[in-house]
Amino acid sequence: MAQPGIPSTLRLLNAERILSVLLASGVGGRSRAEIARATGLSKPTVSALVAELEEAELIGPVGSNRSGPVGRPGTPYAVVPHAGFVLAVDIGASTIILGIADLTGIIRAERELATGPDAETALGQVVTAAQTLQDEIGCTVATACAGVPGVYRQEEGVIDESLNLPGLDGMRVADRLQDALGVEVHVDNDVNLAAVGEASAIPGRECRNFVAISVGRGIGAGLVLDGELFRGSTDAAGEIGALAVTDRRLADGAAQTLEEVASGPGIQRNFRHALANGGGSALDASSSAREILAAAQAGDPTAVAALDIAADAMALAVAQTSLLLNPEQIVFGGDTGANHIYVDAIDAALDRYTSKPVNLVASTLGHRATFVGATVHAVDTLQGSIVRQRLGNDG
Repeated sequence: MAQPGIPSTLRLLNAERILSVLLASGVGGRSRAEIARATGLSKPTVSALVAELEEAELIGPVGSNRSGPVGRPGTPYAVVPHAGFVLAVDIGASTIILGIADLTGIIRAERELATGPDAETALGQVVTAAQTLQDEIGCTVATACAGVPGVYRQEEGVIDESLNLPGLDGMRVADRLQDALGVEVHVDNDVNLAAVGEASAIPGRECRNFVAISVGRGIGAGLVLDGELFRGSTDAAGEIGALAVTDRRLADGAAQTLEEVASGPGIQRNFRHALANGGGSALDASSSAREILAAAQAGDPTAVAALDIAADAMALAVAQTSLLLNPEQIVFGGDTGANHIYVDAIDAALDRYTSKPVNLVASTLGHRATFVGATVHAVDTLQGSIVRQRLGNDG
């Protein structure tokens, strides 16, 4: 029921402020008096809106009463987690991660699947798994967010330059998933969402300018500038893997891309090249990037040579990125990038290219960064719209 005498728009804004305060308060909640102090709203306004939010089943009393600052009992209210649910998806070239989170951002169910041979199969996997998860926890999601490899053109709603999942180029993923799931679906580049995920993992979320570089099968960067994700004029910002690098030890001075020499497959190529040129190693030519990094740490000379080539190329790219954007830190994620051996090697090579300090850190999220970012985006979307959905027709 709307509060008499208060315009609907102002009423909704005030209700959103109350919900925001309670979301930040966690499971302990806050009393009406505490909400009034935190929002600056009058106690009668808070009481009326708390009643509306409770009636809409968005908030509820925590339980036992507690004393306020002047000794009067006050019932604490908290957000009802199951008031809404979202779906988050990371469609990777080799792995799909998807899960359902509640209104407070807690993940309630999750699946990790091997990606099918093409985009069509992958979307079918997402739809089937999403329905299974909803059935498992007895909910219906209100919105969804999906990360995809390649450049996502938001205005056109299509994906370009997706080289690692056949059939994804030109596909309208958001439209396809919306039709199948029956809810609004937001789509973004996987590395952009990884940057959102990394931002959520920074202690205190105080870092407003940073770069998240994902290194796996490919290399891409997500840019967060002044606290906002920067996509560029055509949504293609962060294609750092396409930068040209030159390394005479590998290709007689021919310019190659960063991705060709510093990605997971790039490290494997470096290693095979060194073996073919007489390098000795306890590993064979089929070794994975992870195995090569571990061998390099143990002192294997050919593995060290392969890592040095990758680290030198990435250090050059990092130095140039740092000089251009001056980020507070650069976070390395992805199957290869989150490996501290890889990050330490880049850090050691940086003084060849810059005398200015660059703060490099390995991701604590690893291969889950995009999924975490998709969850954050979907939950933020739901939290920003659910008050108007539930109370908007009462004014």
